[in-house]
Amino acid sequence: MGKFLMSIFLLCAAYHTVVFSKETEYAQIGKAAADINMEISLNGKWAFKTDPANEGEKQQWFASDNVKFPDALTVPGNWNTKNEYANYTGKAWYKKTIMIPAQLKGKLIRLYFEGVSTDVKVWVNGQFVIANNLGYLEFEKDVSALLKYGLSNTIVVSADNSFKVGALWNWGGIRRPVKLLVNNRVYIKQNHISPKVNLDKNTADIDFALGIYNKETSAQKVSGSVLIYQQKKLIKTIPFKATLGANNLDTLNLKTQLAAGEVKLWSLDDPLLYNCKVIISKNGIPVDEQEDRFGLRKIELDNVKHQLKLNGEVIRPIGFNLVPDDRTNGDALPLWRIKEDIDIMKSLGAGMARMSHVPYPKEMLDYLDEKGILIVEEIPVWGETDLVKKDNEITNAWLKRMINDHFNHPCIMGWSVGNEIGRNADVMDYVETAIKYSRPLDTTRMHVMISHTADREKDPLIFSDLGFINRYGVSGSYADKVHQLHPNSTLFFSEFGYNQLNEDLSADFPIRALMESISQKPYLIGASLWTFNDYRSDYTGTKEFSQNRPWGIVDVFRQKKNAFYSYRSANKPFADITLSNAVLSAGDKQFTAKLLLKPHGVLDIPAYPLHNYRVVWKVLDDEQRITGGGSKALPAIVPGDAAIDLLLSSQITGSGAVLANVSIVSPLNYTLYDTTVYLKKPQATKVTAAYSTINPYVKTGDQNYFIKVLFEKNKSASAYKLRYAVDNGAEMETPLSSLSYVNIPGLKQQQEVKLSLVSQNNAGETLTVLPPIKVSGSILRPFIQYTEPADGGFFAGFETLYKDKEITVQVTDKAGNYTHAKETVATIKGVIHTGGLTNGKQYYYRMKRDEQNDNWSPEVAVTPDGGMKPAKPFIQGVILNNNDAVIFFEPVKKSIGYQLQYKLPFESIWHTETITSSLIDQYQFKIKGNPKTIQVKLATLSQYGQSDYAEYSAIK
Repeated sequence: MGKFLMSIFLLCAAYHTVVFSKETEYAQIGKAAADINMEISLNGKWAFKTDPANEGEKQQWFASDNVKFPDALTVPGNWNTKNEYANYTGKAWYKKTIMIPAQLKGKLIRLYFEGVSTDVKVWVNGQFVIANNLGYLEFEKDVSALLKYGLSNTIVVSADNSFKVGALWNWGGIRRPVKLLVNNRVYIKQNHISPKVNLDKNTADIDFALGIYNKETSAQKVSGSVLIYQQKKLIKTIPFKATLGANNLDTLNLKTQLAAGEVKLWSLDDPLLYNCKVIISKNGIPVDEQEDRFGLRKIELDNVKHQLKLNGEVIRPIGFNLVPDDRTNGDALPLWRIKEDIDIMKSLGAGMARMSHVPYPKEMLDYLDEKGILIVEEIPVWGETDLVKKDNEITNAWLKRMINDHFNHPCIMGWSVGNEIGRNADVMDYVETAIKYSRPLDTTRMHVMISHTADREKDPLIFSDLGFINRYGVSGSYADKVHQLHPNSTLFFSEFGYNQLNEDLSADFPIRALMESISQKPYLIGASLWTFNDYRSDYTGTKEFSQNRPWGIVDVFRQKKNAFYSYRSANKPFADITLSNAVLSAGDKQFTAKLLLKPHGVLDIPAYPLHNYRVVWKVLDDEQRITGGGSKALPAIVPGDAAIDLLLSSQITGSGAVLANVSIVSPLNYTLYDTTVYLKKPQATKVTAAYSTINPYVKTGDQNYFIKVLFEKNKSASAYKLRYAVDNGAEMETPLSSLSYVNIPGLKQQQEVKLSLVSQNNAGETLTVLPPIKVSGSILRPFIQYTEPADGGFFAGFETLYKDKEITVQVTDKAGNYTHAKETVATIKGVIHTGGLTNGKQYYYRMKRDEQNDNWSPEVAVTPDGGMKPAKPFIQGVILNNNDAVIFFEPVKKSIGYQLQYKLPFESIWHTETITSSLIDQYQFKIKGNPKTIQVKLATLSQYGQSDYAEYSAIK
């Protein structure tokens, strides 16, 4: 068969057999599945060719071996992340040749695409297979009869990214995984799981709509079982028998009930998931198996009391709109980015959102299920569009596919038929008929549209189960008007916010005033910020020259703006948190502090019950190692409860304590709030560059210059500023900043500036004196905002000016020596990619604007990381607290989780736990007894494997 194909089969078999290996029965079922179905990944390099003249189909590129495909792109991916195709809109072609083993003849083989943007056609061996018109949903086709077994086969894809959704960028390409699904000719197509929870009895009735395809030419008798697992333990078996019609998809409707002891509810802070396996057999021989997950939760909307309840508890949640792209991955987001985004949102208290205008990839929905955020998913019908018409077959098909594909995800609480479509002439008919069409497809969830015109008497809001409304600025009076016109609608701000900010990380907005304006209104139950992240756009009104639309509290690279911290402060889990009297005593061997927690009121936004939250505190030395700390479980808290006073105390075991950090932590180990008390003045901060240049935000005028100082942030400092004097004048200061750079604006040519960088915390300040700078220059030195290592290269994000035409990047492996540098030149905005480098090797690069100048940016070091195992995490320490332990560590970029091992003094084996989160910095785990010592090991997990273990021994 050949080593390559043999490795494919071994990998496919491993995919099915490595399932909950601790549970013998569970693993054996998975092992049986390896003999009856498999997946062959078609990810990796595909030949690529653009088609700007739209001539490829006419010239039959799909069937000709003479047409050259000059480039190779990685699938999944977007062509717009490459410099040469950054702004390409139109058709492009992908081609891949694969060998199909002769042994697969007689099997059913489906060609499966999870997502291709946007209008797509597919050919196999020159024969047309399938077309698709929505790049956000999966599609597949039986290609068994088109394949040549034991020989080479060619797959060709034509993708057109001309379709645009509102202000979103029209990323192009095969954006999600591609597979061959290999089955017997009787196989499980789908299993729609519909739980109904009885909160009084703590039971659950579960309906299964099990779709089984019989591709044989005669009727087939099958038997099988539906197996339900709760945390890997088999709790229910539902047997069935059926006769399937020839060449037909039959749906079997099955039912079961889970008793009180078998029911555990899915909630925002404890999102437990059940596993459901379906196995079908013919004549006692297994022919297929499929696994799904589901959650048990009850969502109730009371439009009289205007309350939203989850599992019987009133919630008034906050959330975010997330535009699912970034500037280095496009909208082909890898798992590490998906996890990073959701982890950050959970750390900000996100509980519910209408997240964006498009359906989401399976990996994102899976992770939302795992981490507990309720969402409404939406088809891409936005603004004034011809799609808004009565009984639209296209949008109905999108609704059906979205609901069918994503039916089992407990994170999805509703389906949306469109966003901000109220100014279309046929909007009332469209929304009414679209919701009438979608409701029978899923009777267990809400069906809505998103309105920005609800302040009029006749609005399609009346057809929505929950009144989702969009409005910007101080919006409380708008909500009042909508309520007066639609008193029977419970309202939720699906979009609210201030306005576009800017890309500079110093950008901020008055979030507290916005939140106060929409709080205390019984009929308004929550709000979702537009947006979590900046996103690429060329939409009218985008004010940045980088093609980045800066609505977010993080930028397109997920760097946090000052607005992020303002939002975090305004939406913490308590209405007020006060830390006082934090001191070291007894010869610096005892830490004590007082903490006052005031719960939210019943009509606050946000306001939700807190179960199993905890207060955690740690004292760190100047090497960021824990020298003392503790953890206290908080009682169950509901909005309106009385304030809680806590005394925090711990012994200091080491020396040199420099700071104490106190945090509020959720049961999922997310830090929703923290504050730091510094016990010593900060250390001096290392400055990496200081220079004068033109102010990029001012086009004319005499005072068109500024000084920029870049430095490495110091963990012993809370903020920074520049103290300076111009031409020996009076000393001045810039505002405090938490960023890694500070600017002095408003300067003139030839002025001399004396300056110092001030590192500050509550215990004092430390100066780093810089040499005087004389203001000069007429060409702006590029400011590199961000560097991201990639496979065989890196991305550099840079500040883009209105007059920028060409960007040059030079790369060397010798710091400061660019004599024989590799050079990349591109006419591009916001981000430039450099490739052709060696993974794991350190390089240095610099950047300049336009070919005529020689004004280079400061040098930046980077190491391409494709195929490299990740860095091991830095362990700050472990706190032992009776039967609990908390490990503290610094999260690793691009991680998809961590592997934890621990061993107690009386044990000979290591216990292992997998941490599925990417961006948490502490993790609580249960231990036996009340040990005085513990050994721990922690490794980073990434798409390329597992790091070495970092080791730590803790003593109570």
